[in-house]
Amino acid sequence: MSKIALLLLAVIAAMLWLRYKAGGLKFRAKPGPGPEIARMVKCTECALHLPATEALRDSAGRFYCCDAHRLAATGKP
Repeated sequence: MSKIALLLLAVIAAMLWLRYKAGGLKFRAKPGPGPEIARMVKCTECALHLPATEALRDSAGRFYCCDAHRLAATGKP
């Protein structure tokens, strides 16, 4: 009885190996790191949220979405 079970196990293993080699059986790879998440900041003037890399800053460190809002808030040209 154990010989039949061993033979059956060998046949199943051979079938799985052949399917894998033929490309029918694919194993999933572990997912890589996801996309980097950008830090979001809020415009001091209009409260628009935008990535910190695209925002403008004044000398006090406040964020603005555009130069017009930065100039309007500081009152300097």
